Amino acid sequence: MNFRLMSLVGLIVTMAFVSCSKSDTPSPPQPDPVTSITLTATKSIIKNDGIDKADFLVKDNLGNDVTTKCSIYQDGNKISSTSFSSTTEGSYEFTASLDNLQSNAVTIKVQATAVSFTRKVYVEDFTGSWCGWCPLMAWNLDSMRAADPRVIVAAVHDDVGNPVNDPFGTSYAESLENLVPNFQGFPTAFVNRKSTTDQFNVIKSVPKALANPANAGLQIETTLSGSSLSAKVTTGFSADYTNSTIKLAIMVVEDGLLSTQHNYYFHSGYVPPTSPLWQNSTLFNWVNDGVLRSYGTDISGEIVPSASTSINNVSYSKTVSFNLSGYNAANCRVIAILINANAGEVLNVQDVKAGENQLFD
Repeated sequence: MNFRLMSLVGLIVTMAFVSCSKSDTPSPPQPDPVTSITLTATKSIIKNDGIDKADFLVKDNLGNDVTTKCSIYQDGNKISSTSFSSTTEGSYEFTASLDNLQSNAVTIKVQATAVSFTRKVYVEDFTGSWCGWCPLMAWNLDSMRAADPRVIVAAVHDDVGNPVNDPFGTSYAESLENLVPNFQGFPTAFVNRKSTTDQFNVIKSVPKALANPANAGLQIETTLSGSSLSAKVTTGFSADYTNSTIKLAIMVVEDGLLSTQHNYYFHSGYVPPTSPLWQNSTLFNWVNDGVLRSYGTDISGEIVPSASTSINNVSYSKTVSFNLSGYNAANCRVIAILINANAGEVLNVQDVKAGENQLFD
C-alpha cells in the first residue's frame, strides 16, 4: 500500500469519528414549566344594575393568557362565564384553577346604584255628577294634567247612596273620605294625602307640591289579557326610610267616561264667558277622567318591608290583579302611590295605561 492510499484510508476513518449520526441529534430546548397562575379582574367594585360587569383575566407565570383554559369559581362554585355582574349587593370571592394549579383570590364588591326620581303629585278629587260646584275642580285638574303629566288624579265619585245621583259612584268613597282630616264636602282635592284645597286654590296647591324633592319612586309593569289585568309595582328609594312605615297602594282608574253634570257656574262670576262652564247649567256628555274603579290593595296601602326601604334600594315588588269586566280596558290606567304613614303623606306616585309599562323615571 503506497503512501497516498494510506492517507485516504486515514481521512475516512477520521471523518467517521467526527461526523454526526441520526442517533446523535440533541433534543430541542424544553419550555419552562407552568408553576402558577394569577387571576385579575378589570373592576373591584361594580354597580348592582345587572349591566355593569367585571371581566376576568388569568395568566400563568410565563405571562401567557390562559383564561379560556381555566375554571373560574365564585365563592367556591364554578361559573361558566369569564365576567361577573349582579343585581344583589355584597362582596363576592373569585378564584381560578388550571389542572392542579390554584390562583389567588379576587374580591369584587357589588354596590347599590345611586338612584333618583321625578317628583309627581297625587290628587284625590272628591266629586259627583250631582254636585254643581264640582266641575270647576275637574276642569282645573284636567288642565293642569294636560300641561304637566306629573299631575296624577283619581276622581272619587260619591253617589250619596243612590247610583242615580252618580253613575260612577264607588264603594270606596266613604272610606277614602274618612282619610281626609275634617272632610268638608264636595268638591275637595286631597293633595298627596296631606293637605286639602278647594276648586279655586287647587291651581296653587298642586304646583307647590311639585316643587318638593322626590326621595322615592315607582315602576309599573302591566299585562292585559282580555279583561284580566296584572300589575307588578316595584318601589325605589333615594333616601333611607327604614325607620318609617312605608305603604304601597295600587288602584285602577278609567278615563273618558261621559255623564250629565250639574253646573253652578252657568253665567257666574267664577269663570270667564269663554269657559265651557259658563254655557249651561247642565253639562251634557261631560267627560270624566281618572274615575276610580278598583283597588288591588287596601286603600291605605300595604306595608313595604323595612329592609326594602333603605337608600338606593329598588328590590321590593308587589303584583296585583284586576278584573276589568264592565270597563273599557283601553281607557284604564294603573295608579300606584307610596305613602309615608308616619308623616301622613304620599312620597310619590306613578301611573301607566293598562297593558303598558312605566319604568322608574
